[in-house]
Amino acid sequence: MKENLKNLPKAEDAQEASPAESVAVGETSLPAAARRATDAELAHALQRFGWRVTERKKPGKPERDEAEDFTAVFRKLEEETLTSEAEAGEASPDSVSAILSQGEDVSTPAKAEAAESPAEPLSEPVREETHIFTQEDISALAEQPPPPPRPRERKVSNAPTVVRPERKSKASPAPKREAPAVEYRERDYMPIRRRRSYRTGLRGGLMYFGFVICVSVILASVGWLAADDVLSLNKDIVEAEIFVGEDRDMEQVSAELYNKGLIRYRPLFRFFAKLVNAETKVDPGVYTISSRLDYNAMIHAMQKDDSAVEERATVTVMIPEGKTLKQTFQILAEHGVCPYETLLECAASHEFDFDFLEGLPYGEDNRLEGYLFPDTYEFFAPSQPEEAIGKFLSNFSAKMNTEMKQKVEESGYSLREILTVASLIEMEAGSDTERATIASVIFNRLSSSAYPYLQVDATIQYALEERKPTLTSEDLEIDSPYNTYKYPGLPPGPIANPGMASIRAALSPETTGYYFYALNKHGTHNFFTTMSQFEYFVYSSDFGG
Repeated sequence: MKENLKNLPKAEDAQEASPAESVAVGETSLPAAARRATDAELAHALQRFGWRVTERKKPGKPERDEAEDFTAVFRKLEEETLTSEAEAGEASPDSVSAILSQGEDVSTPAKAEAAESPAEPLSEPVREETHIFTQEDISALAEQPPPPPRPRERKVSNAPTVVRPERKSKASPAPKREAPAVEYRERDYMPIRRRRSYRTGLRGGLMYFGFVICVSVILASVGWLAADDVLSLNKDIVEAEIFVGEDRDMEQVSAELYNKGLIRYRPLFRFFAKLVNAETKVDPGVYTISSRLDYNAMIHAMQKDDSAVEERATVTVMIPEGKTLKQTFQILAEHGVCPYETLLECAASHEFDFDFLEGLPYGEDNRLEGYLFPDTYEFFAPSQPEEAIGKFLSNFSAKMNTEMKQKVEESGYSLREILTVASLIEMEAGSDTERATIASVIFNRLSSSAYPYLQVDATIQYALEERKPTLTSEDLEIDSPYNTYKYPGLPPGPIANPGMASIRAALSPETTGYYFYALNKHGTHNFFTTMSQFEYFVYSSDFGG
């Protein structure tokens, strides 16, 4: 009640009052001078000002006179307010007594006029919150337009009270901190990657469907070709003799099967042979195999206890490195494999299906010189010449793997030229340690304008009908393209069948400045960079030539 009395608005603050605030008639704290107006006029004026005036009567109690009730309530509120101010030190006890002594009945006009007269000043002024409402104030309030009503009203409690909204303390807002100026670049506000859209649409669906169809067709085609070769569904009928060595090398067997047209895919046959562990099933020997057999039947046909095997007498022949084509054929003829002349004729005119033989002219007896790889072979005795020569070529094809072919391409020379250099190394080298050094001398002369002639004695020996222990001056003048004393550069082709060590030396020569070498008494060679050094050694006692 004390708070309601203190918070009564002044006349100038009347427009700021909330429409939700209410004053119960009979409990207002208007001063005595305002009681001239009737309760109806006061209620009407307060309602236009924004106050809601209600009159509540307690049930079971007799009605009292409005003026008497109004005066008693005001008197009680005024006493409580002044007493609390005195206790708080805001007003002196004398001023409180003086104010209370003025509380008379204002029901008569004389008393109301006495209340309007100015009172003696108090020792301490009364708080400004107490406002004296007069008839003029009420009339002025009545003439003011009412404020717009609020959509919702607060509920009034059972007891008649003056309800005012709580005034929130307006704290000074915290100063806004301005963000530092940032220079934005295009990458700062653009997404790193555009969001993926998972809507493919009709076109995307058609493209996906087409992709699946293409992949399916490719896989089906590859599968059909593989199955045709593995199961021998639609292949030309070919029969050939296949040699299986003591080592049961399926790489060599697959190469021979492929070269003779019995299979189409060498990697597929090797994979199948590894899958069925064919190396433990096949037996060494020579077998007649037909292309009508599938992969599994071919492996079973290469077993001696199989009915498809045609057993014949076999012979094992070892061909050393450095032998010429004619010397090799003589060895085969001596072992009863095939007549010498038949082998020469076959080598000159027969068409073998190997890629490395493409471009070689037919008709020359030494056409296959350098390609008859020296190794140990097993032949039928007797055997067909193309089968016997085919074993050499199949073995050479297996030795020239992907690594060797890559080195040949990197060297800048053709395979035939590499084999020619390797044959020179094979015929000149006294030991394996000097093969790469001899290769460096050959390549240094091939790229030199001061020494364009190789001057290799082994080329003269190849051009002669028979080899000689020592060459004469007349031999050095022989007119042959293989005479490297008379014709610059490499000879037309290999002069022997080199081994793998000489082929590797030709592909990986040493880097030296040597242009000369000479045989010493130990069977090896000494190397020199100048002609004077070479001649000095030749006329010395260390020369072994």
